Amino acid sequence: MSQGEQEDGRDWTMHAEWIANLETMTRSRPGHADLWCALGIALHAAGRLDEADHALGKAIELNRGYAEAVVARAFVLGELGRPREGYAALRPVFAAAPNDFHRVFALGVFAMRFGWRDTGVAQLRRACELLPHAPFPQLFLAAAHADLGDGAAAARARRTAVERAAELRARTGVTGDASSFADASFHRSWPSPSTLRAQVRHAEFLLQSRRAAEAMHELDVARSRWPGDPMLLVETGRQRHLLDDGDDAAHWFEAAIAVDEGSHRAWLELSFVNAERGDLANAVDRLRRAVELRPTFPDYRYQFGTLLLDVGRSAEAATQFEQALIFSPSHGHGALGLARAYAQLGRDEDALEVLGRGAWRDWPESLVLAAELLARSSRVVEARGELEKALRIAPSFAAAREALAGLPA
Repeated sequence: MSQGEQEDGRDWTMHAEWIANLETMTRSRPGHADLWCALGIALHAAGRLDEADHALGKAIELNRGYAEAVVARAFVLGELGRPREGYAALRPVFAAAPNDFHRVFALGVFAMRFGWRDTGVAQLRRACELLPHAPFPQLFLAAAHADLGDGAAAARARRTAVERAAELRARTGVTGDASSFADASFHRSWPSPSTLRAQVRHAEFLLQSRRAAEAMHELDVARSRWPGDPMLLVETGRQRHLLDDGDDAAHWFEAAIAVDEGSHRAWLELSFVNAERGDLANAVDRLRRAVELRPTFPDYRYQFGTLLLDVGRSAEAATQFEQALIFSPSHGHGALGLARAYAQLGRDEDALEVLGRGAWRDWPESLVLAAELLARSSRVVEARGELEKALRIAPSFAAAREALAGLPA
């Protein structure tokens, strides 16, 4: 029986189409560490351990600080009969962020699975302290106590899990009660956290393949085993949002925040729902919170700048786009956003300088904006040249045709 079948009762070998898709993407983008990590996690879930080791090793080679890949590979090494090597790889990852729930939890599960039980119980207890409102760490702590023969402690931890689930349901209306939890044998199998990642990523693949019912079932199964996991709550909400159910999506994002106020992805996704509803004030506040939690994420800065631009706060928007470009100088969309912000502030020459300095210089959108700015300062011949270039690059680009038609003869 494969690792995937042992851990979650599902036949991951049936997901060859998903794995083949990931293999194709890694061949086309071999320098992308996230793709190698996703492939490694999928191969691990399918029980293809040597291939998983190679893919995860490639992800780590491309990004030495890739904690998710290091954790996933540690479990692969353990299953390949090399648990000490896996444990040695986990230790520096844990030491770099000793209060990070995901690393503490992973170390606890790994230690329980591969024989360091005192360490395992201690780390799982710590994980429960770091994420006190989530039911699932308590279920793993209950399993640890059960493995050590402490039935009373196991019962207490399981009761706590039931209480946490009830509290979460009362506050947000999502997750389930004790009857929806997986049998304790699942948690006592000490599944790698990457098993959950695999289910979430496979659900994404199913949704992209227009198999929405299967995708939601995948997440339902995962939630019965990992109740209250913030990433899983966010992903459920994201899929509901993609299925045009914004109200239900918001409940899931709010649930993720109730479990973990530091869930930056939940704040980000909730801001998108607010913006679509026209609740721009809350959208700004929630996106600001996401940026505060991950200030070095250029995409968050870009999204925040775009929202601020939409509500007419051009100076603040410019600051966010400037920060996006500091953290990622090649962020073309950030550069285009900054040029738009400068244009709204009347800083046309600064906008033109931004548009002309990077790979985005020849984007049709950049050329149209540059033409608009040039025309505004009566540089009509230069504006016409920019629009004609845009149309050579993208002959059907309507905005360029409209702008060209509107120029004076």
